Amino acid sequence: MNSVNIIGRITKDIEVKKTNSGKSVCSLSVAVQRDKDNVDFIPCTAWDATAENIAKYFHKGDRIGITGALSTRSWEHNGEKRFSMEVLVRSFDFLNSKKSDASESKPAPVEDEPSGNLPFEI
Repeated sequence: MNSVNIIGRITKDIEVKKTNSGKSVCSLSVAVQRDKDNVDFIPCTAWDATAENIAKYFHKGDRIGITGALSTRSWEHNGEKRFSMEVLVRSFDFLNSKKSDASESKPAPVEDEPSGNLPFEI
């Protein structure tokens, strides 16, 4: 079974590109906190409507949950063997953004009650 689940923050704004056959694709990097002192930057690729929706609704700094499959590739470039690994996105979850994290940590302001100076008599 090949299943990957990650939660992290998008490291840069996402751009959708089109293949020669017209398919939508986007690449994104997700910063995932491994432990207290370490962050992993996980490359991810999404296709078709998934790519379009991620690019439409997510921006740099937003939290995202991704479920997908780990994909590996190897090739040779100028006589050197190269290797890459990425998560192929199957689905994603909307999590709170960086801005909403900050607002959620602060309590909502409470309005003061009137001090008794009402504009009419009871």
